Amino acid sequence: MRFLNPSHSRNLVIIEQDYALCKQLSERFPEALVLNEDISDEGFVAEEGIDDLDLIVTATDDQELNMIAALYLKSRGVDRAVALVSGSGYAAIARRLGIDVVIPMKSVVVDSILSHLLGGNVRGVHRVGDGSVEVLEMDVGADAPVLGTRLDELRIAAGALVMLVSRGGEGKDAFIPRGDYAFAAGDRVALIVKKGGEMEAERLFGTRS
Repeated sequence: MRFLNPSHSRNLVIIEQDYALCKQLSERFPEALVLNEDISDEGFVAEEGIDDLDLIVTATDDQELNMIAALYLKSRGVDRAVALVSGSGYAAIARRLGIDVVIPMKSVVVDSILSHLLGGNVRGVHRVGDGSVEVLEMDVGADAPVLGTRLDELRIAAGALVMLVSRGGEGKDAFIPRGDYAFAAGDRVALIVKKGGEMEAERLFGTRS
């Protein structure tokens, strides 16, 4: 949810059993509908109209529940389902069962570890497909080499692409930058890089050591 602006969350529904976490989410996304409920409760699903959603993401600590809930809601009419599972074996099963997008927990853990190893300016690392391509979320450092550089003048590794910029950091509107966009300190950027290109991206966008 890093690039999700709270003011644009009117059509977002969040279901969480932890009441304290529900309160935090309600404050973070005031326009969203936050429900303190159990996703496995069939009565709740029908009563709240959850089956009318375009997309459901099941990300509990129970991978079986994630798969069952995703499949159940698809059978009730939800267009697309994303499920978090613990490993590649379950991921293969989930795909065969018809879940649209399956995210192995191992990938989430690896991405989190990489985020910490790469430096303070890297906010997220997300592997795509077989891992040969990654999406990096980074904050432009106060003395980063890219400061003031236009996108169309940026010398970046072949295959790398700046997808989104959020001027002012997390919580601000994200947009697709044009060639004349000049990077500023505090910008949150999302860029695609080939595997192994993380350090070069950190060198360009991060704070000088």
